[in-house]
Amino acid sequence: MQTSAYHPGFGQTIRYQFDWLPEDPDGQVAVSIRRMNRLILEDACSPLILQRAGMALQLGQGDPITGVWRTVKPLLRFRQDADIARDLQVDDPRLQDVVEVFIRPVDQELLIRQMGQGFEDCDGFELYAAALLTALGVQTKLVTVSADPREPHRYSHVYLAAYQEGRRIPLDFSHGPYPGWECKNLGRRREWPLEDSEDWTVAWLLLGLGAAAYWLRRAA
Repeated sequence: MQTSAYHPGFGQTIRYQFDWLPEDPDGQVAVSIRRMNRLILEDACSPLILQRAGMALQLGQGDPITGVWRTVKPLLRFRQDADIARDLQVDDPRLQDVVEVFIRPVDQELLIRQMGQGFEDCDGFELYAAALLTALGVQTKLVTVSADPREPHRYSHVYLAAYQEGRRIPLDFSHGPYPGWECKNLGRRREWPLEDSEDWTVAWLLLGLGAAAYWLRRAA
């Protein structure tokens, strides 16, 4: 069931939809990553993403990784998922349980064109960047890693790994100071190929701009 409410970050009324994630943390990651992969593959073919990718290639003087890095870093600002959800102007207790918010790449592009800048947390940076790199023919994989010393056995961060001319290049668009920088791994790391995009029965938050997602924890 879709519901509408005003969201100041988008400057308009949006349509949104809740869905549930499994209670198991690894299950939450698996479901979220597979949905991210699907959105990346779908939106890499969008005319809007292809246009931005072409601009990025020019900015990088023919180097797609440099161009996408220089494109994404100034266009997105970091915002926590809980803050994005909290700004939705509706009295709904389910907003207190939001685990993930996804803004799909084509809608992030629309937001950038309408507002001058987009916003998301680490997974949103990588969604948008991965769609641009995929549009330019660069092989990328999502990387999940345990980076929080308070929870060293749990995946807590996501970034990209690009493969170009036999080289693996880490790309952390939300936290990295330069291409090739990689955060410290506290014990767990997994790479997820884009082709591993099994369709899970989970919904995304539908916006007036297009679509994104609010993932919720399963109720006890």
